[in-house]
Amino acid sequence: MVFLAAGLSWFLAGFDGAPAERAASATGLAVCVACSRLGLWGYDFCAQIIVQDEVEADYRGTFSAVEAAFQNLFELLSFATTIVFSRPDQFRWPVIISVVAVYIAGGLYTFFVRRRRGHLFHAPPCLRAKPDRPVALP
Repeated sequence: MVFLAAGLSWFLAGFDGAPAERAASATGLAVCVACSRLGLWGYDFCAQIIVQDEVEADYRGTFSAVEAAFQNLFELLSFATTIVFSRPDQFRWPVIISVVAVYIAGGLYTFFVRRRRGHLFHAPPCLRAKPDRPVALP
């Protein structure tokens, strides 16, 4: 999400500039979107773990089909935004809508995790505080 915010900022900063500035802003957006894919893969991995842990085996196929249907619906909506905003000077709107959608999804996932676990950060055992143990002297 940080890379998307950086890419959006970079893109909007050079959007109305000279052709060289527009090319640099589009390149910055493309690089940041490519880097944000690492976060997307991590999110997909977490989502699949949740599905395997929370959805009973008999219903996983149905759940995955509905999930794929929603993904396809939102992909169609992204195509619709590029139809509605088809001129190059309007490209900022599909970019902004996409970034906002990602942030809404991230917020919903954060809400789900907080509600489910009661906390957001789960420290690994090596970072947890250990109770005081008496030191054995020789």
